[in-house]
Amino acid sequence: MSDGELDFDDDELAMLRDLFRAEAQEALEQVTTRVLAGGSAKPSAEALTEMMRVTHTLKGAAGTVGVPAMVDLSHRLESALAGFGRDTVPWTPATADLIVEIADGMRSYLDHFGVPGADALVEKIRDQIDGIVRPFRRAESIPPPFVEPPPEPVLEPTADGAPAPEPKSYLRVEPERIDDLMSSAGELLFDRTRIERRVQLLRTLSRDLARTRQTFHDALGAPQASALPGRATLVAAEGELAGQAALLSQTTAALLDEIEAL
Repeated sequence: MSDGELDFDDDELAMLRDLFRAEAQEALEQVTTRVLAGGSAKPSAEALTEMMRVTHTLKGAAGTVGVPAMVDLSHRLESALAGFGRDTVPWTPATADLIVEIADGMRSYLDHFGVPGADALVEKIRDQIDGIVRPFRRAESIPPPFVEPPPEPVLEPTADGAPAPEPKSYLRVEPERIDDLMSSAGELLFDRTRIERRVQLLRTLSRDLARTRQTFHDALGAPQASALPGRATLVAAEGELAGQAALLSQTTAALLDEIEAL
């Protein structure tokens, strides 16, 4: 997706990409910390799940701000982590160092995003990720086997007549729906940031309008002609008021558009 296809102006896009860069650096640091916590041993299932959640959120946020290389790299790293969790990709003593190197490379790419030569770094990271899983990776067209949930137990009535406990129920959710949900969560994060920025601007305008109003109030309430502010002061205040009113109208319209787009 090119910058022109994104629903942000240049200032908003620059601000959101700065925010994304900071959050992505922190997310990748979490991955590094969890990998190093176990030394060369394979992380626990809980740690792998958390790392997959982090990379999935990173993938959705990267798509929102138009950084397709990070979308691809995050997806590949997430898939590799899923392979470790399913034991379809073995964890070797060197795997931890490789993942740390990959996370460091992704952070370096974020620091050099938009700089000539950054694409070569993306290719290097992609090869590193693929090198972990390629010998054991299944064909892309073959989905992981579906595992039927265990049958619901048949509960016999209790001898003392007490009500039988409710059987455990299962909810089947398609993986694509989870992907859509996580991507939407990333988009909502940036929508919230944009709205908060508009609200902050409205607060600033409110203070400016109050100051301008006080200028006119002082002019109208001056007891003596000598205390009246000069014409230049009133003209300047009137100009400020006109500009503030125009900016207020534009900001309010933009805020309403963003709320309707949610």
